Formats: sequence, C-alpha cells, structure tokens
Amino acid sequence: MKTVFTNDMVAHVWAQQSQENGSSNNNSFSFFGSELKSYNTLIAKFVRSDFVLVNSYNYSVTTSNHISLAERALSDHITVISCPNINIKLGTKHGYTEKQNKIAHTENLSYFKNETKKAILKASRARTMKDWYNNQALNFVDTYNKYISLFKLRLKLFVLPNFEQIKLDDMKFAKAKIRKNKAVAKKRIKDNQEKISKWLAGELVSVPYDIDCMIRLRGDTIETSQGAQFPALHGYVALSFIKSRRKKSESWKSNGHTIKLGHFAIDNIDQFGNVQAGCHKVKYEQIVRIERELKEWRKNYWNKKNEGEQL
Repeated sequence: MKTVFTNDMVAHVWAQQSQENGSSNNNSFSFFGSELKSYNTLIAKFVRSDFVLVNSYNYSVTTSNHISLAERALSDHITVISCPNINIKLGTKHGYTEKQNKIAHTENLSYFKNETKKAILKASRARTMKDWYNNQALNFVDTYNKYISLFKLRLKLFVLPNFEQIKLDDMKFAKAKIRKNKAVAKKRIKDNQEKISKWLAGELVSVPYDIDCMIRLRGDTIETSQGAQFPALHGYVALSFIKSRRKKSESWKSNGHTIKLGHFAIDNIDQFGNVQAGCHKVKYEQIVRIERELKEWRKNYWNKKNEGEQL
C-alpha cells in the first residue's frame, strides 16, 4: 500500500530513497523504488544512488511541474542528467535489455550532440545572447562526456572547436550570472517580505522556492518553506548536536552515523552550523530562530508524557 503525500513530499521522499513507494492523493505523482512518474509517464529515475536521469521532453504544465519538483528535491552530490530516453536498466544479462540500452544511449548521445550544434549555430547569429548560447553548447559537451563516463561507454570524448575560448567565456558568464543572481535574490526577498512574515507566523501561504530555506514549528511538526515536514522531536534532538558542532567550529558529514529527520537525514553540517539535508540547505540563523519554541514544545511534550504515564 502506497503512502499518500503532498506533491512536495512525493519528490522529497523519492529523492531520499528512504521509502519503497508513495504517491499524491490523486495518484498523479508517484514513485516506486528508483522510478518517479507523473501519471503513467516515467519522468525521473535513479540509475545509481548518486546518479539520476530526468526526462527532457516537453510535457503538460502539471507534468512539467512534477519534473521541476523532482529536480529541486535532489541534493548537490547527486549528478542529474536530462535526456530523452531514461528507461535504462543496469546489471542485467538479458540480451533484449542490452539492445534497448544501446538504443537509449544512441538516442541520448545524439540529442546532446544535436543540442550542442543548435547552440553553436544560435551563438553565431546572436547579437545580445552569444555568451549564453556558447555556455549552453559547453554544457551539452560536458553532459555528453559525463554521460559516457558514468555509463562506462567506450567512446571518444566530445570536444568543441575553440573549446578553450568557449570555456573562458563561460567563466566570465558564470561570474556575471552569480552577481546578477545575488541582486535578484535580494530583490526577491524584499518583494516577498509580507509572504515570508506570514509564513513564519504559521499561515498557510506559499513562499517562492528560490528564497533561502526557512523552517517553522507547527504543532508537533517542523515544516520547511520548500514543502518538507519532519517530527519536532527529531528536530529537538538534532538541535543540540548542530549547536555543539558550531561551538567547536567543527564540520560534520554523515559517514554511517545518521541524524534522522523523519523521512530524511542530515547529510552535513558546516563549522558555522549550517545544515544540508537532501536538497534543503538551512542556515544556522533559521535553526536558532525556533530554538526557544522548540524547547518550550519539548517541555510540554515531556509533561504530557509524564501525565500519561501517571494515569
């Protein structure tokens, strides 16, 4: 029997691979094992624990939204490649499957090369977006080479003409993009300050995904502004550990010892107490913001538990 989640939680739990299956309440968004589906369409699949293929075809608004949720839910240490054929099976000796895999690889590699050529052609004609198209071409070349490496395909690396110049231009483009993104993010926070305040106050409002992840305590649950939820008790236990790392200025990375947060687990904590769990990056200031509330919750929780035991 599948567990019913919100769409955000379907993506988050699938990305963690912490549960075998789950779906949204109308079953339009679901996962089983490594495969994530929108209605009956396979839109994303774990090929390895650190490698995911995402369907590159254009779909309806709903399915496109499901794909976006899946991509955003994946953490940074997972390699994500978007391509047209993601129904690839590994570790099987069946001849027909090997043939299907070969067809899939051929289709995907042709897609990367064709998209590279399109981008170069557009760059040669562009007046104001030349650097952007060159960057796109470079990304497809990089994806092609990453793809053959991940699947261990015996093929030559794909190299662009004037590759070094495109790479240099890409670095300049990336730096300019970072500066622009910082300015946009600052304006985004200012424009959405009312929504942020309402969300932090516990109201059921939606906060844009590209704003730094926030957390709040509602009842017995800690919620993130990106749609994930986990028990307040798990948050309380994690709080002291996070504070101890910060006090000692020591970073921490999951290496067998697990700090659970419901369906999720903390991947790493930096020396400043900033936390990453899956796709969620939560700054220390957000964690200590709810510390007083969380301690008060824990006190009430303990009192209720003792009262129950006495009865």
